Amino acid sequence: MMKKFMKHLEKRILFTGLKMKPEKFLFFALLFAVFFIYFGGMLIAAIFPIGLDEEGVLSAYDTEYKIEKMKSDKYGTPFDEKAFWAEKMELEARNKNGRGTIIALIIAPFTPYLLLIYWADKRRNDLEKDLPDALLLISSYVKAGGTIDWAIGSVLHHVYGPLKEEFNETARQLASGASIETAMLELATRNDSPLLRNLSDLVLFGIRAGGEMTDLLTDIAMEIRMTQTLQAEIEAQVSTYKMFFTITILVVAPVLLAVATNFLGVAKGFGRMFQEEMSSGGEMTGSSMITGAQAGLAGALMEKIQKGQIGGLISVQDMELFSYCLCILSSISASALLGVIAKGEEKAGLRYIPLFVIVSVTVFFYANKFVHAFMADAFGGIV
Repeated sequence: MMKKFMKHLEKRILFTGLKMKPEKFLFFALLFAVFFIYFGGMLIAAIFPIGLDEEGVLSAYDTEYKIEKMKSDKYGTPFDEKAFWAEKMELEARNKNGRGTIIALIIAPFTPYLLLIYWADKRRNDLEKDLPDALLLISSYVKAGGTIDWAIGSVLHHVYGPLKEEFNETARQLASGASIETAMLELATRNDSPLLRNLSDLVLFGIRAGGEMTDLLTDIAMEIRMTQTLQAEIEAQVSTYKMFFTITILVVAPVLLAVATNFLGVAKGFGRMFQEEMSSGGEMTGSSMITGAQAGLAGALMEKIQKGQIGGLISVQDMELFSYCLCILSSISASALLGVIAKGEEKAGLRYIPLFVIVSVTVFFYANKFVHAFMADAFGGIV
C-alpha cells in the first residue's frame, strides 16, 4: 500500500515539473502541517468569528451566573462576579482556539496534495496552450529539409514556459543518443496531458509507417486548435449556469444559514421572556393562565431554548460553527462541480476554492450580523 502511494506521489510530483523526491515532499508536507496546525489555528480563531464575543458570553452563561448569585445570597458564600466572568471569557478563548485548531487540522493534511494537483493542472494547461504553434514550427522546419530531432531543438528559441522545458529535455535526450521513439514516450510519461500522449502515439505511428511527418504534424496542430476553440465556445455557453450556481453557493446559501442561525436566537429570547413571565406570576400574555403541569412541561422545554438549545442537541454557537463548516464544504464542492462544467474534470475547479471559501464565509459573517440586528430591532430586543 505504501509503495503504491509513493509511486503515485512520485508521478504527481513529476507532472508538476518539480525536481523533488517523494520522501522530501512528504517531509515538507509534514513540516507545513505542523506549523499550519499551530499557527493557522490561532490565525483562523483570530480572523473568523468561530466563538462567542463578549455579549455572547454574557448571554450564554447568564443562567449559570444567576444560579451562582442566588446561592451566594441564600447561603452567604462569597461570590466574585469579576472572577466569574473572567474565567468564562478565558474558557471561551480556549474553546475558540480549539475550534480554530480543529479546522486547521482538517485543512492541513490535504493542502499539499491539492497544491500538487493544482500545479500539475496549471502546467498542463500552459503546455497545451502553446503546443499547436510549436507543432506548426516543427512541421515547417521538417518541410525545409531538417530532421525531426533537429526541428525540436530549433523550436526551443520560439517557445516558453513548461513547453520549452519539455522540448529542451527531449532535445537533450536525442542529442545524447536516444531514439525518437524513446524521447517521445518519455515526453508523454512526464506530463499528465492526453494531448501529448496522443501526439506521441501518432508521431510514433507515422515514423513506423513511413508517412509524411509535415502533413501529420500540421493536421495534429490544426486539430488541437479546433478542439481548444470548441472548448472555449462550450465555456461561453455554460457561463450563465456557472454564474447562477456561483451566486447560489456564495450568497444565497450563507444568507439562509444566517437566517436559520438567528431564528435560534429568537427562540432563546422568547424562552427567556417566558421564564420571566412564569417567575413573576405564572402568566403568559394577557390574562391566559396555565396549569401547574403545563407550566412545568413548558418551563422545561423553554429552559432548553433559553440555554440556546433545541431538544438539547444544538446551540446557537454550534449552529454558527456548523454554518461556517457548511460554507467551506459547499465552496469546495461547488469548485469541483464548476471544474466539471467548464473543463469536464473536478481538478479544473481547484483554483476557485480559496476565493469561494473566503467569499462564502465573509458573506455569512456579515449576513449574520445584519439579520441579528434586524431581528433584534423587529422583536424589541428579545434576541
